[in-house]
Amino acid sequence: MKRILLLSFIAALLLLDIAACKKKTPDPNGNGNGNGNGTNLFTLASSAMVEGGFMPRAFTCDTSFKVFPPLSWSNAPAGTMYYALFMDNIDYDNVATKSKFCHWVLFNLLSTTNKIDKGINLSYPIPDDSTLIGTNDNNGVQYGTPCPATTVTNNYKFTLYALSARCNLKLQATKAQVIKEIANKTLGTATLTVKYTGK
Repeated sequence: MKRILLLSFIAALLLLDIAACKKKTPDPNGNGNGNGNGTNLFTLASSAMVEGGFMPRAFTCDTSFKVFPPLSWSNAPAGTMYYALFMDNIDYDNVATKSKFCHWVLFNLLSTTNKIDKGINLSYPIPDDSTLIGTNDNNGVQYGTPCPATTVTNNYKFTLYALSARCNLKLQATKAQVIKEIANKTLGTATLTVKYTGK
């Protein structure tokens, strides 16, 4: 009887270990696991804005240029080979895609890259010649500037995915296509959420 109980206990531990090792399908709205390298959290930040703060007007539709903000990240999970990045309006649903409205899609950023400098749309490479730009929910292959209605405040979430392999997709791929492609390649995610009030 004791031997049976011991074997059952060992089997249960093995099942738990297997479950822990399985990779989760990434959430299209960026609600990831935030895994990092060792005890350090995988972190996404910006020199132009802080978590929970306001996005500067320079990166919105209230200026004449579509300028994307600077971003940087650290403590990527072990085994990271590439990154994918999305920016979504988490207060606005895209009925067609059944997810949050996506303003920016980047993928195949090299693992040697740890930042994106501020830049104007269609400046290339962003930030290296491996990076591909996807199609946002405005059907633009570019950074889609936040543009909430006057006095309306929306929240915008940048989500960076650390990937174990390259995405086998071409330029102009949609967010849905990238999410499907990285389902079994995601090692962890890091997020930065900011807000903007329409002028």
